[in-house]
Amino acid sequence: MTSLKFLKRYFLLLLLGISVCPFIACEEEDDDDDTVNVGEVVPGSGKKLLSAGDYQFYYSPDGTLSHVALYESLYDFSANKITYYFDGEESGVITLFHNKKGLITKMYNSESWEEEGHGSCTYMSTYNMSYDREGHLTEIAGNYDVEFTFEGETEYDNYTDLTTLTWDDGVLTKYEYVYSSNVGNWAGGETVTLHYDAMPYLNRHRQYASLGGYIFGGDLEICAYMGLLGTWSEYLPTSLDYSYYYSEDDGFEEEDEETCTLTYEFNSDGTIQCENSDEYTYGTVAQQGKYDRQTKSTRAGQLSKVHPLLGHRINSRR
Repeated sequence: MTSLKFLKRYFLLLLLGISVCPFIACEEEDDDDDTVNVGEVVPGSGKKLLSAGDYQFYYSPDGTLSHVALYESLYDFSANKITYYFDGEESGVITLFHNKKGLITKMYNSESWEEEGHGSCTYMSTYNMSYDREGHLTEIAGNYDVEFTFEGETEYDNYTDLTTLTWDDGVLTKYEYVYSSNVGNWAGGETVTLHYDAMPYLNRHRQYASLGGYIFGGDLEICAYMGLLGTWSEYLPTSLDYSYYYSEDDGFEEEDEETCTLTYEFNSDGTIQCENSDEYTYGTVAQQGKYDRQTKSTRAGQLSKVHPLLGHRINSRR
């Protein structure tokens, strides 16, 4: 018989299907009204980021972000909420907040859902973003209340996580992510240490790059591509070291370490053209393609494993 412990581990991976990306909101206290022009990497160019790897970005005629497609996932954006669809079915809605610059500062989500053969899950989540004076994202703190039900048995958990980004004179040097349960005895985390050789890649427009997929994923990555998580690194790394660990009170443990080399190509205007094998495309709103909601990606089912709600990839590179 499947145990609740197995069910919890299963939901840790499956909650990808209901994590939703924050975008526009209704707050907060910032005196600088130099707002983010969503998706426009080169200010004043009129050109938007149309794709980055497997992400496809679509804009309304006024230039605001309309929706984002990723395999069989679709994120629909409106004035004060985002609705997430997976395989054509609505899977989640989120309320979000940002400062006067348009940077995300807080998000809240409440969700209940069922998975046939695996039980049900109800959760509430809140997390807060912090930035330094230069507009670099420095911290994301999350808190989650989760209730699992399987074969008539219910178990409650509360857990927290913390993402920390370390900056040195405008350059990202380290990414750390830790999470732990406040009810059960399980915990984990990952660390990404970035290296720059004597000739690092100049990131002229401080454009977000996924660094080989070793940091954000899913919803947070969408927001980062759009410029909603602050100013990115002045230089892009040439390599990184990655480490991962996870443990439970029953003695289950796993860990991983690896190194990755990163390469970039740039367009003549300094925008990223290619990051390893991921290509980036740009164009005006009139030049964008039209998303067919009925078309299903041939890459469905290849979504990365992620930590609940934050979109962090957990042990997905092994």
